[in-house]
Amino acid sequence: MSEPAHAARSSNWTPRLTQELSDLFEERFSAADAVRLQHGRAECFHPDMPPDSVVFATSTADDFIWARATEDHSRLWDARHKAHFAALALAPGKTSLTTDVCVPISRLAHCISEARRIIDESGLIGPIVDHVGDGNFHVILLFDAESGQEMERAKSVSSRLVRLAIANGGTCTGEHGVGLGKKEYLLEEQGEAVEVMRAVKRALDPANIMNPDKVLDL
Repeated sequence: MSEPAHAARSSNWTPRLTQELSDLFEERFSAADAVRLQHGRAECFHPDMPPDSVVFATSTADDFIWARATEDHSRLWDARHKAHFAALALAPGKTSLTTDVCVPISRLAHCISEARRIIDESGLIGPIVDHVGDGNFHVILLFDAESGQEMERAKSVSSRLVRLAIANGGTCTGEHGVGLGKKEYLLEEQGEAVEVMRAVKRALDPANIMNPDKVLDL
């Protein structure tokens, strides 16, 4: 049973899902349509759109759901767009620690399998949501905010996922950013390059007033 699919069903946001299976969502656009979509113009989904401007999702290798109209496109993507809130519905009353890492495509399947094993070993609920095309995947770890033990387990899982990604030629974050929470992994990932980053930071922001204490410790 797929946790994300179960979460989507339990949230009542995605009546499309009749089976609890892993879903793959894909968008295909012509170059012109991709530019228009990037700027938020829904008319790129016009009725006579070219064949390469197709949106579809699949739950199994035998089941494809295609969408060309704007409203059908939005309906298919509903599960992905509300994945975080759907995940919270798996454990009402719990909070989430959401993290992401990014790995080379050639290591993605291995890393997701390992991530699933690490999460399951922790005893926490942790759906995985991916950007399959660029090697970026997110984990939503649910824990009781009143339980110091569960919070530490969530932090431990997050740390193990980061080191898994780095060990497989990846990065500690693909989308969320280093910020405050992942500074400790930057040196492990980038090595001596961090000193170059610090030098650039000092040259451009000598008073350290832009995002102070984030990403780099000066």
